[in-house]
Amino acid sequence: MAGLITLYKNAALTQEMSDGSWVQSMILPTVTLPGSGTTSTTGVVAYGLNNGTTSMLDVYIQPTAGGGINGSDFVSNLQIAPDVQGSPGSYGTSGSNVLVYSGALLPSASEPNANSTSPAVSNPSAAPTLAAIGTTSNLGAGIYTVAYSYTNSGGETLVSTSATINLTAGQAIRVSPISLTTDATGINYYMSAVPNRTELYKSSAGTGSTVVLTRADGFFRFWARQVVDYNDPTGYYKAQLTVNSVDIG
Repeated sequence: MAGLITLYKNAALTQEMSDGSWVQSMILPTVTLPGSGTTSTTGVVAYGLNNGTTSMLDVYIQPTAGGGINGSDFVSNLQIAPDVQGSPGSYGTSGSNVLVYSGALLPSASEPNANSTSPAVSNPSAAPTLAAIGTTSNLGAGIYTVAYSYTNSGGETLVSTSATINLTAGQAIRVSPISLTTDATGINYYMSAVPNRTELYKSSAGTGSTVVLTRADGFFRFWARQVVDYNDPTGYYKAQLTVNSVDIG
C-alpha cells in the first residue's frame, strides 16, 4: 500500500473528513454577518494522519465547493493555516491551496500488539524519564503520554509502562537515556499525537541515548476559518477539503 493521508475533525482521530460526506465534514462556527466589510471566525483545528506505508512529500490542503449547508459559497470564504507551535500559523487567501506540512510525512505506526523479537527480548517495564524543553515544536499545550520498546533484527517488544508530561504550546519532550537489555539493539519511542489522548504512535528511534520528541510520525494538524462579508448567507458552513501530496516511497 502506498501513502494514504486521512483527514479527521476530532482529536481522537475517529471522525474522518476525507470520505467526501457532508455529514463528516468540518463544521465552522456560526457568524453574525457584519453591516459592511468582512469578519473572520475563530480557527477550527483539524488533523491528518498518514495511514499508508510510504512517505508523502509536502502536504497541501485546499477547500472544495459542494452541496450541504452554504456549501456552494464556502470555497470562496474558507482560509487554511498550518499549525505553528500548537496554534494557527499564517492563513492563506480564501479558497487557496496551502502547505500545511513541509517535508517528508512518514507513515504512522501504532504501538506493537505482540513481542516479535528474535532472539527473544523481555518487554521493558520501567517507564521513561521525561522533561519538557523549550525546543520549538508543533505540539499543542496539554498532557502527553510516552513509552518505548526494545528492538533487534528479529522485531520489536511490547511497549514499556508509560509516563506523562504536561507541555505548554511549542515545547518538546526530552527522554533521558535508557539502557539496552540483553539481546536488544535499539529502542523505538512512542508518544500520543494529540494532547490529553493516550493512543501511542511511533515518534523516534535510537540506541538508548537522550532523544527529543517533537511530534508523532505521520501526524499533522492544521486550521480552518471562514471569512464572510455582509451579503453572504448567514449561519454556519461545512468545509470539504482535498489533500495534495507526492508519494515518495
